[in-house]
Amino acid sequence: MCIWFEVTPLHDNAAEVHNAGGLADAVGCAVRDLPTISDTAMDSDECLCDLDIEAFELKFGYRHEVGETSFDNRLVEVSA
Repeated sequence: MCIWFEVTPLHDNAAEVHNAGGLADAVGCAVRDLPTISDTAMDSDECLCDLDIEAFELKFGYRHEVGETSFDNRLVEVSA
């Protein structure tokens, strides 16, 4: 099962994202700007399993929060 996130920007509504294109749209960047574990660019419709979450947090000012289940992931913007 692929990973998905609820993304909450500071000045916008939360969005549920299931692929690289959705995450890029939610944070306002290009898909090629998303950091990956494999260090290769993701395709827009690619799942988020290759996302380097720690690098994403640093690059975009988000905090990763894990909920009660392994599929309950949130990215919350902490700085603009």
